[in-house]
Amino acid sequence: MKGFLFLWCMFLSCSLYAGEFFESMTNAQNAYIEENYIEACDRLKDAIRFSWEKVDLQPRNVHFIKGGASGFNNYMVREELPFINGEQIHVYLEPIGFTVKKESDGYIASLTADYRLVDINKNVLAEEKGFGDFEYKEISFFTEISLNMNFDFEGLVEGKYTLEITIADKLSGKSCTARKDFDFVLKDSKEELATESIEGTEKRLKKKIEPQMNTDSKIVN
Repeated sequence: MKGFLFLWCMFLSCSLYAGEFFESMTNAQNAYIEENYIEACDRLKDAIRFSWEKVDLQPRNVHFIKGGASGFNNYMVREELPFINGEQIHVYLEPIGFTVKKESDGYIASLTADYRLVDINKNVLAEEKGFGDFEYKEISFFTEISLNMNFDFEGLVEGKYTLEITIADKLSGKSCTARKDFDFVLKDSKEELATESIEGTEKRLKKKIEPQMNTDSKIVN
């Protein structure tokens, strides 16, 4: 009996959200027919909000970019070429499905970021939890935020690597991970670096890696 009641409550909850979504779409359609276009846009925003609450947290538009991003969707994708020693790695990422919480003076979202650097043999060369901790706040409901991350990887040997970035939503407890593979070459290769052991590389990475995380103007420090 308890199981039935639980399923019935879940059904009513889903029906309520679906009803709110379709009601918003109907109101938007009616406003459009009446040529009240601003009202139509507002009701479509309501429909987006109801849909957004059903989206799972996930990364989208994850790219290596040139020189960092100046804001949301404002960046240039880097060509698929190997990175060289001394070159800073810029990563652009748009999280979607994060929780947007309404408060008395607006809406907030709260995210953290971890990273891991992994080689082709799945050895973890460097990692840091919570290297990015950010609060977002706006007057209106929002869905567009971007993460602009800068990494300095010194001490790598030539080879293939994977950069893993995990985004966690502090409001919902959900998390997701983006993975980007890249090749690394030495501009002026030295034999001792090219033949360096995994252990030696790991020790030097832990000392010299300097990840940074920047975001657009929506962040409140």
